[in-house]
Formats: sequence, structure tokens, C-alpha cells
Amino acid sequence: MSTDKLIVITPEHALDHETDLWIQLLEVGVGKIHVRKPGMSVEHLLGLVTKVPSPYRDKITVHYYPEVTLKAKTRGLHLSYEHIIKGRVILPAHHELSASTHSWDEARKALKTCSYCFISPVYNSISKKGYHANPDLSHVPDDLKGHKIFALGGISQQNIKEVLNMGFYGAAVMGTLWEQPDTAIEKAATLIQEIYRENTYS
Repeated sequence: MSTDKLIVITPEHALDHETDLWIQLLEVGVGKIHVRKPGMSVEHLLGLVTKVPSPYRDKITVHYYPEVTLKAKTRGLHLSYEHIIKGRVILPAHHELSASTHSWDEARKALKTCSYCFISPVYNSISKKGYHANPDLSHVPDDLKGHKIFALGGISQQNIKEVLNMGFYGAAVMGTLWEQPDTAIEKAATLIQEIYRENTYS
């Protein structure tokens, strides 16, 4: 099973054999891997991403660094909302641009430029302690339903169905997988099963 409704964001810190985990996540059915390494140099990040065989890079999006996206020939580039609205990034047509947003108004503006966006925090964050859910994000406005808006923040097996019922296109996950990296593949597979179950019976 494979679904474009589930995106996995990497942990900020490097893991042993991390690119092998990315490949396993894609093979189990994750739609995209978002490589987010804010403390890593461009050279180190480029070296990490190019360890991934070329066919898998079509499902990898790099955060922050357009030069890594272009040199490694990954699928996309992810930026903050602030960088998106400045409009300074131009990518070749076959690359995707995505953004992080924190309100419906930001999402509307970002989607004028981006293929999809994240919006957070939908639930209390698992990876960022004290980063609490925004109640304004508990339901997707009618004019944004059907757009590729991915819920971020506190997503787990227990609430993934609710996320889809709220009107989100899908979900982006980080903390629920990387708290225990040894179980990341199993947890991702469970999330995918829940997504398929919801799509089948809703």
C-alpha cells in the first residue's frame, strides 16, 4: 500500500543508517520524506541526500536549501511561510515547492505558489514540548477542502482518522515516529493502514 496522504519529516539530529530508514519508509508506503536538518551544513546535507538511490529521490523534499534540492535532484523544496511570500525562490517546473503555515490565511496565500502546505499545530506537538494545539485549526474551512493541506503537530495512530474527517488532505508526522526510531517503520505502516481504512469506509 502506498499513499500520498502521509508525509514523514526527519528528526533534526542525524540517525545511524538514516537513509536506509527513509528508503524503508517509502517502501512501506509513505508518500514523501521531508528532510529537515536545520543544524546541518549544505555539504553534509548534500552528502546525506545523495546516498539515496536516484529513483527514491523523486519522493524526497529538502527543507531550507534550494542548492541541495537542485544538485541532488530531489522532488521538492520546503520553506517557511515568510520565505514563500518574499517570492525569491524559482525552481524548475518539475520540482515542487511547499511551505509551513500556521493559520488558514497563511495557507490560502501559500497555496497560490506552492503545491501543498503544512499547517500546525493541529494537536499538542509530540516533538516540541509546550507547543500546544491551535483550536482554530480544528476544522478545514470549506473553501480549502480538497486542497493539499497537511495537518502537522501531534499526529498519531489515535487521531489520524479524525484528521481526515476534519477535512485535511493528509498528515505530516515527526515526533510519533522518531521518539523510538526502532519502531518507526512499524508505526508508519500502522498509520497507512488507518488512512486506507478511513478512505475505504468514509
